[in-house]
Parts: sequence; structure tokens; C-alpha cells
Amino acid sequence: MISAGTLVAPSQVSAATTFKDVPTTSQFHKEITWLADQGISKGWSDGTFRPLQSVARDAMAAFLYRLAGSPAYTAPSQSWFTDVPVGTQFYKEIHWLASQGITTGYPDRTFKPLNSVNRDAMAAFLYRFSVKPTFTASKSSAFRDVPTANMFYKEISWLANTGISTGWSDGRFLPLQPVKRDAMAAFMYRTKTELPLNRPAAYGSTAVQVLQSIPVKGRAPKTGYDRDKFGPTWFDTDNNGCDTRNDMLKRQLTNITYTYGNCQVATGVLNDPYTGMVINFVRGTTTSTAVQIDHVVALSDAWQKGAQQLSADQRLMFANDPLNLQATDGPTNGQKGDGDAATWLPPNTSYRCTYVSRQISAKAIHGLWVTQAERDAMAGVLNYCGGQPAAVTQPAPIVMSPAPKPTPAPTPAPKPTPKPTPKPTPPPKPANPGDTKNCGDFSTWREAQNWYEKYFPYYGDVARLDQDKDGIVCESLPGAP
Repeated sequence: MISAGTLVAPSQVSAATTFKDVPTTSQFHKEITWLADQGISKGWSDGTFRPLQSVARDAMAAFLYRLAGSPAYTAPSQSWFTDVPVGTQFYKEIHWLASQGITTGYPDRTFKPLNSVNRDAMAAFLYRFSVKPTFTASKSSAFRDVPTANMFYKEISWLANTGISTGWSDGRFLPLQPVKRDAMAAFMYRTKTELPLNRPAAYGSTAVQVLQSIPVKGRAPKTGYDRDKFGPTWFDTDNNGCDTRNDMLKRQLTNITYTYGNCQVATGVLNDPYTGMVINFVRGTTTSTAVQIDHVVALSDAWQKGAQQLSADQRLMFANDPLNLQATDGPTNGQKGDGDAATWLPPNTSYRCTYVSRQISAKAIHGLWVTQAERDAMAGVLNYCGGQPAAVTQPAPIVMSPAPKPTPAPTPAPKPTPKPTPKPTPPPKPANPGDTKNCGDFSTWREAQNWYEKYFPYYGDVARLDQDKDGIVCESLPGAP
């Protein structure tokens, strides 16, 4: 990272580490010593910590990986980032950071490992590292230089609310100032030792341990349930410019192409964990539903087991939490409906341990309960899972396509003369139904979708059932993806 000394690996220095440039009178002496004793940073081989040096993005990845307890992780054989080749220092830690959804890099597929981490980005990293705690930011900012329109306003507000950072005495946060190593030690110390974690599904826990912490109650009435109670469908909760559905398609599909930019997925391939099948996704009015995004804990099930008591913001975060979202094939999602573990499990038995672990963590994290039958079913699955770890953020692997390699132009082959084939007789064109239908005329989403797909090729969305133009209609009806 810097000349005049090399970084020391955590195993090379014993506990109670001291640094010659961090006297006991230093502002963050306690936190820096803790950082070293925890093996998160050991400084340089010349005995210095360099407290006033800025933290680079690659070092931040290493810090957070070690702060998480250096969890077991195998880095991909091909880099997800064009500027982080295999063999790069902190290659594993950078890809772990991405696999957990703590960073997605930049739109041009770079990570910029040597760039300094500014204080606003540091807030975002720690917020995501803490698994996006349920938090509603105040309508008035805690800092005079952080307006509510700031890209990371929520994360910075959370940082202040938890006491991880209170800014400067003059009321500023200085969001664009690079984070120094001494301050980063303090931020990590407070995150690890002083933050009251609201997520019991933590690193090192087992799914059985988390299940034991969840209350067992009866199912509440479904009265008042509506999809809209969980906020707009596929909201952009992380403010990255892409709705949650496309975020999940990007994370869980491979061989992805986009309709434009780097957001709306046009095509891709899903290795469906629920069924074990490989499904080709093609975006279109009649094809998008082949791959749907399942709420691992169904929204209706959540409504009857505690979500009625959550705030609107909390329900919105639950509905868009990646931990609780999984791409799967449409028919399987339809078969599941709003079933819990007592009534439905994935057909692919090899995925059931992970599936139940995700349900358990999602319920524990978001303050929901389980019924006795549901708890018994979960425990029954876990009996065969051999200490299944508790699911944490991004349980589904993030598989990013490696940077494309240039291919030589192929030598054109002579085109064979095509043989004329008879055109199939098209089906008779149905009569124009006009705008006589609305979503209230259908009892299920599938009924509405079938009606839409029958008339759309001839007359378009004449009844205006597809309000957000994504090919999926009447998304408030039962069974909607």
C-alpha cells in the first residue's frame, strides 16, 4: 500500500500490540490497540500504524472481512472487477465484500482498490456490513453539511443515531473527506463492541440457535392485508438507480445482457436453487414471468405473523431485503403461494437447509414470529443439516460475469441457400375487448395475466392493467410474482 515498510499479516504479531507512532495519549489509542489485538490490522513491519494515512478501498475490504471474523469464503477464479486481477492483494477480501452486497463496485465494472474511502462511503459500508438495520432517518439532518437529498443520507443518519460517529463539534460531518486509519479504528470498534445489533442472525450463529430465539405464536387474521402495505412493488431501497427486481436478477442470473445501461436485465440464465433447473430468462410481455422473484418469507405470511405491527418503512425494507428474495421459475413460485415451511418446501431437497435458514433469519431480523407447526417443520429440516449456519445478508451467491475478452472477428462462411418453409397458419385474431376490464374483475393474478397475454399482441394494453410497463399486470392480486 505504501513504501517504507510492509504490512504485517495478522498472525505475525502477538496480542497487546503497540505502535511507535501511536502513543498512549493518542485520541484513539484504545481503539487502535483493540484493532491490532483483534487481528484486524497489525500495521507495518517497521512498527508503525500510520494513523493519519487515508484508508484505501482495498484495505477497507480487508478490515471488514476480518471484522466479520474472517468467514470461510472461496474467491472466484475469474475476477468480477476489471481492475482487480487474480493475485491482487486483498483479492479474496474484495470479492467477499461484493458477495455480501456491501459493495457492487462502479458501473464500469471497476472497484478502484487504491482510491481513498470518503466518510460518506464509509457510512454506507458500515450500514451494509451491519446488514441494513431497520432504521428510518429523521426528516431533519443531524449535520449541517449533509442535506436530506444526500445519496447516503440514511446511512449517515444511522451512523449518527447509533453513536458510531457524531461528526465535528461545529455540526459538520465532512462527508467527502477521506477516512483516516485512526478514525476507522474507532468506527469499527464502536460497530463491533458498542452497537446494539438488532439482527440475531449473525456471523457464527447456527440456524437452530436463531430459531430458538423466535417467538412461537398463533397465526393472526389476514384481515387488512394488501400488497401495497409493503410499499411500492420492487422499490429502489438502496438508491442505486435500479429497482429491487432488477437488482436480484443481476445478482442471481449469469450471462446477463441489458436493455440499456447497466440496470434493466434483458436476458440471462438462472440456475434455480428451488428446482435445480436451468432457466433462460428473456424480458418481454409474455416471457418475463418465466423467472419470478420469490419472497422467501411470503408477504402474506409475514402480515399474519407480526408485520401488521411494523411501520410502513419497516415493511418496505422487509419486502426488499435481499436476504428474503430469490429468483425462481414462475410455476414454482405460484405453487408456493403464501405457504410457510409447514406447508411448502422447495422441490430440490438439497436446497432445503439453506431455504429454511433464510426463512429463520428473515423472521428473526425483521421481528416476526413462527407458528408451532412452522417451527416444528423448520426444526425437522434442520435435523438433517449438520449445524447449518444462520443466513446473513446476501445468502444467494452473487455471480458477476467476468469482464468480456475481445474475440477475433470470425471468417464469414458461405451462406447456404435457405429452403422455403410453409408459414404456419396464424390463430384467428380475437375481437378487441376494449377497456372493459380492470384488476378488480379477476380473482387471481394468473387469471389477469392470461387475459392480458391473449389480447396484448393484437391491441396492446387496452385495459391499462400493466401500470409500470414491465409485462406483469395487476401486481396486487393474489399469486402475483
